[in-house]
Amino acid sequence: MVIRQVPKTEVENASVRVLGLAPAHFKTATQEVLAAAVRRAASFLCPCSRTVLRRSVYESLKPIDAALEVESIEEAIEKLIVYGDFQEFRSSDAVSGEFEVFAAPPAYVLRASGTVFLLGIVPDRPSVLPPELEQRIQYTGYLRRLESSGGENLRIELERLGLREIPLAQWTKAPPEESASAYRSRYNTQLADASRSGDIEGLMVLNPDTPVTFYKRRWQEPGGLTGRFVGRRPRRYGAMLWCYVELHEGVPQKVLDLPILKTDDKAYDEAWRLQAAIDAERGHSQQFEVARDEPPGTAIMSFFSPIPGWAQRRLDAVATRATVSGALFAYSLSDRDLVEEMRFLEKTLWLACRQNPRQG
Repeated sequence: MVIRQVPKTEVENASVRVLGLAPAHFKTATQEVLAAAVRRAASFLCPCSRTVLRRSVYESLKPIDAALEVESIEEAIEKLIVYGDFQEFRSSDAVSGEFEVFAAPPAYVLRASGTVFLLGIVPDRPSVLPPELEQRIQYTGYLRRLESSGGENLRIELERLGLREIPLAQWTKAPPEESASAYRSRYNTQLADASRSGDIEGLMVLNPDTPVTFYKRRWQEPGGLTGRFVGRRPRRYGAMLWCYVELHEGVPQKVLDLPILKTDDKAYDEAWRLQAAIDAERGHSQQFEVARDEPPGTAIMSFFSPIPGWAQRRLDAVATRATVSGALFAYSLSDRDLVEEMRFLEKTLWLACRQNPRQG
C-alpha cells in the first residue's frame, strides 16, 4: 500500500467539488461554499441547534482553511434562514430555550423573467434535482439560481419533481411604507413600559453619532452614552440577543429584547430597520451609492449598513450580487429596475442616495 501526502489545495478542491461547486471559481471561505456546506450538514443534522450546525461545519472546514472564522458560518446560517432554506423555532426544552433549526422542504420562487430561486434542503442527499438541472445551478452569494433555457417551463419541471412554488410577494415579505418616527415610536412606547434593568455585562450598542458609512466602527461599549440605542447582549446559550436599550451615562436603565412585532422578521431585521429609523430621525440617514456599470444600461448599488432580510430578498429578485471596494455589499441591476428599487429603499428604510465620488 502506497501512502501519499495530499496537498491542501487538492483537498480543498475536492471538498468544493463534493459540495457541487467548481473549485476554479469558489474557495472554502466564500459565501457560496459556506452556504453549500451548511446545507449539506443540515441535511444530516436537522433539526438541531445553531450551535450544533455551526460546530459541524467549522470542524469540517477549519483543517482546510485555517483563517476560517466562526462568525462567517453563523452569518451563512442566518442568511439561509432569511432566504428560506431553514426554518427556526424555539426548542421545546424549557431549560435552554434555544432555537432549533429545521430544514425547509424543497421549494422555488419564480421571477417574471423566468429565473428561479431554489430553496429548502433534501434530507440525507445533496439535491432533489436530476443531474441535468443540478449542473445548471448558478451559485451567487447564499442563493441558488436556475435560468430558463429557450422555451423551457421550469415551473412544470420543478413541480413534477415535487418542489412547491412560493410566490415572489410572499417570499419578500416587505412591510408597508411608514415614516421613520412612526416606526420608532412603537419601540419607544414599549421600552418606556419595560421594567428597570440592572447592569448588562458585555452589552454593545450602535452609536448613532458615528458615521453611517462605517458599520463595524459604530459598535461600541456603552461608555458614558445617554439615550436609547440598538444593542446586543450576551445570553447563556446561543448567539447574542438583539435589544433596544435605554442608557444614562453608560448605565442600562431599561431593555427591550427584539423582535417585538408580530411578523416573520428576525430580531436583526427589526434592529437594522430600527437603527435606520434612528439615523433618519437624527438627520443622518443611512446611505447607498449608485454608479454606472457594464454593460451599458446597468448600475451598481453599494450599501454601507446591513438591511433587513425582506429588503435583501427583494433586491435578490431583480439584481445580482457584486463586489465593490469599500462597501459592505453591493448589487448590479438594470436601469429599468433602479428607480423603483431606489424609491422602495427610501420609503421603507429611509435611505439616502449619495453621489459616487469616482463618477463625479
